[in-house]
Amino acid sequence: MEEKLNHKFLYVSVILLFLNFLYRLLDQSKMLLYFPLDYNNDGSSYMAQLFFMKVCGFHETCYYWYNGFVNFLHSPPGWYFFTLPLFNLLKSVNVATYFSMILIFVISFIIIYFLYDKIQLSKTERVALFIFFFGNAIAIGNFIKLIRVHELFAWMNFIIFFFLIYYYKSKQIDWKYWLVIPAYAFILLSYQSVGVLSSLLFLSLFLVKQNKEKFYVAISAFFSLLITAFWWVPFILRLHEGGIPDMPQAQWVWTFNNLHFFTNIFIFIIPLILFSLFYFYIKTSRNKRYDFLFILPILLLAISFFLRIHPFIPVFGNIFPDPYLIFFIFFIIFLFLKINWNISFIKIFIPYFLIFLILISLGFNIFRTPFFVEPTDPLNRDLEIAFENLNDNFIKQ
Repeated sequence: MEEKLNHKFLYVSVILLFLNFLYRLLDQSKMLLYFPLDYNNDGSSYMAQLFFMKVCGFHETCYYWYNGFVNFLHSPPGWYFFTLPLFNLLKSVNVATYFSMILIFVISFIIIYFLYDKIQLSKTERVALFIFFFGNAIAIGNFIKLIRVHELFAWMNFIIFFFLIYYYKSKQIDWKYWLVIPAYAFILLSYQSVGVLSSLLFLSLFLVKQNKEKFYVAISAFFSLLITAFWWVPFILRLHEGGIPDMPQAQWVWTFNNLHFFTNIFIFIIPLILFSLFYFYIKTSRNKRYDFLFILPILLLAISFFLRIHPFIPVFGNIFPDPYLIFFIFFIIFLFLKINWNISFIKIFIPYFLIFLILISLGFNIFRTPFFVEPTDPLNRDLEIAFENLNDNFIKQ
């Protein structure tokens, strides 16, 4: 008999996280009035590139920095294509970026709410999946505070991609399966780190399929790469120009200092939670071998991440820790909601542990995640006024 957790604990957790999520979105809405100039944001760079997309185009020489550069050789263009119509309509890059963020959250909720019922999640569980994934402390720090909208766009496409992969793991492949091609293509064109991690799901599906369906999975991965070759081929051919090979960002997991203190705690705790839930998921599974094979690639990656040996793996060694953490958090949430909690003492304990984790997440956001900083410094205001009147490149050599 399948047993799920008492939903009243999910209600409490969802409400607490949603209130914090909403508060952070309202606080971040200050960027409608002020361009973010503080040190703790990545969005100012992405907004500059959105402007370059509009005025220079894609893969065109842009003369707004130094002697010019060819844009989007080293930055995936997906979010910029998605947000450019908003920019054209609203005429303000920071307003367009904020509403793009809101739109991505809304679309993500719609995807989860209306599709994930087909993989046996109740309405409450679907709402919980959304808010647990996008409302946890790491997600809020990355997507709202740091304004990492291009990565957020990639995760929106990831939840479509994951749904299709998971749905067809136990069903015969038909014509609707081929939607994985544009779904994965959009991930690649949005944020390459999420694309690399997501590619493991092709392997997951390949391991559980038989005969010609294995070929279909391989072909779908190939065509996803093929239709995105217009971006990733130039990206790889000129990779050395962007300095990416010289930035093995996964090595941050070996940096033990105050700046990376909490990251190192998460690197230890999150894989352990994933391993524990994986154990209970397999223990209560009706087809242990089948489910084990499907989760195996994610489990192996989590082991390498936990042992901090993933920097030695080609390509994976160039991904900094946060995309790994968000990737594992998604599977933690999904497994947690899918497990049949028919072990009585665990079933009693887990809801209280969930509330504890939610409170930790809220505390981290309140005390460690900075809020939006209004540019009250006179120098910042003078710079903003000066840039508004700048019609040429900033520096010439």
